[in-house]
Amino acid sequence: KVNLRQSVTVDAKLEDATRIEEVLFYIIEGGQTSFTAYPMISEDNRTFEFVSEPGDVTLKGIAFYMLAIDQRGNVSFSDTLSPSIQFMEGSLQTTQPTSAYGDGLPKKQWRLVSIPANLDDPNVENTLSDDFGGHSKQNTWRIFKPVKSSGSGGSKWKKPKQFDAGKGYWLIQDVKKNVAFSTGQGETITLTGFNMTLDPGWNMISSPYTFPMIPNL
Repeated sequence: KVNLRQSVTVDAKLEDATRIEEVLFYIIEGGQTSFTAYPMISEDNRTFEFVSEPGDVTLKGIAFYMLAIDQRGNVSFSDTLSPSIQFMEGSLQTTQPTSAYGDGLPKKQWRLVSIPANLDDPNVENTLSDDFGGHSKQNTWRIFKPVKSSGSGGSKWKKPKQFDAGKGYWLIQDVKKNVAFSTGQGETITLTGFNMTLDPGWNMISSPYTFPMIPNL
């Protein structure tokens, strides 16, 4: 795990029968389509180091791998790793560039929302009450998730107790014209993948990431 907007240092000790000529560090931000390569620094051709820029570590997440080339031209790849990005309270909010509610949630209109992260405290009341005028009630805010009803093939609705990544929720607020909200601290979902189990019929799902993505169904 790494911290949001802080440099990441990666050290690697490599051994080869011949001299290692070059080691490249490939890194990608979530939502991008290609990796960027940087040379890793070494003073003895055995231990190699890469230090990222703080701006490389965003809420979109990162993934990286290494490529090593020896004196004979042999090439070796490391596994691709994607650590979770830990963020502080207030970092994840509806004003994110890719948010559908950059100006806040409108008053008295149902809107679909989701939390693209694993929160340390996923409790719904604790997450929303500060920004929406207190605890959930008729004149502040209400939120619902679908619950599969047996036999009818339809859905019933109930107030969720906690937010789960990959799930969608209907939210309405009656506090003021436009309300932005943020979450407590937590960590992003790794870019190695996120599995969802879909029930027969309609499902309310969301991207587990803070960038648009196409699900692999």
